[in-house]
Amino acid sequence: MRTMKRTGTMRSFPKRYKLINELVAGINLYYALSPDDFTLEERTLYPQIETAEYRYYNFFVTLKDGRAFGFCAWTPELVREYMDERKELSFVNSGLLMVSEISIEAVLDALENCLDQARLYGLEHFGFRSNRQGDVEKRFKLNLGRRVLDMRVTLLRKWPVKHKVVGTMRKTEISR
Repeated sequence: MRTMKRTGTMRSFPKRYKLINELVAGINLYYALSPDDFTLEERTLYPQIETAEYRYYNFFVTLKDGRAFGFCAWTPELVREYMDERKELSFVNSGLLMVSEISIEAVLDALENCLDQARLYGLEHFGFRSNRQGDVEKRFKLNLGRRVLDMRVTLLRKWPVKHKVVGTMRKTEISR
């Protein structure tokens, strides 16, 4: 599944995004935004692609001045569902951008708005700051691991566990 169309580092942007073209060196897209990002062959081999959840997306932005920031785009429906399931009255998350849908256009529009408001608040207000490329890669691996785990839970319809025998007792631990 490495032939997804919209993965990698995006370095050229539509002209209507003036601030992105002026300030951003690249946007790192690590996985598919929708089932349309897979080839027909991949969708045939992996039918679960069509039913996977495409209501959030993690991405990283590297500015031309060398700073890097991570963001997570969520749909309002996902936030509402998240709060209802946990019976929470509020939802606060660093790096969260609300988008109407998960698409490259929505991600670029949200980033353009962040860059516009960053003149007043600083970009740190909207995303989480990463000082080194290693930090970006570390956060990517953590988020990718969460994404893979989410897909496993969706497909298996249960939380994956491993049973490990320790001495004469059986110990259950969360698989990694």
